[in-house]
Amino acid sequence: SNSDGGGMYNSNSTLTISNVTISSNTAINGGGMYNTGSNIKVKNTALLGNTSEKGGGIYNAAPFSNQIFTNVTISGNYASVNGGGIYNVNTYLSLYNSILLGNHTGIYVSSGQVGFEYSLIQGNSNTNNGNIDATGKTVADVFVNPQTPGLSALGNYSLKNTGIALN
Repeated sequence: SNSDGGGMYNSNSTLTISNVTISSNTAINGGGMYNTGSNIKVKNTALLGNTSEKGGGIYNAAPFSNQIFTNVTISGNYASVNGGGIYNVNTYLSLYNSILLGNHTGIYVSSGQVGFEYSLIQGNSNTNNGNIDATGKTVADVFVNPQTPGLSALGNYSLKNTGIALN
């Protein structure tokens, strides 16, 4: 896309997304998904191998929208400026039982709030709320056959049987 939201653009909407893969997209902001003024629930979904300047996987923008991501994998995404996995501006974002790992960079929070529970979040060492310490962890520790961040969603992002994220 020559604009925002290479895979999906959501504006002033309320929606639920489940059981999809958003992969190999390019945009200025939000290579995989761009959300503005929207209340979104994303379940059992993968955002893989998307690229942009900001928010390779996801770009969340004002005005104060709410996003809830449950059982979501965000991996292999690339942003040339910030937020390879997620770029967040004036948005309330909650991640539950999710994996954000192996992106060019993790989560960039310009403003707003980001919370996570029972998740593995790139750059996070806090184990409160059931989270897994991501210090020193790589995608090879978690996924069967992940790929390098960029325009490639090829590979197998299933959890390893011996992986740290398997419960």
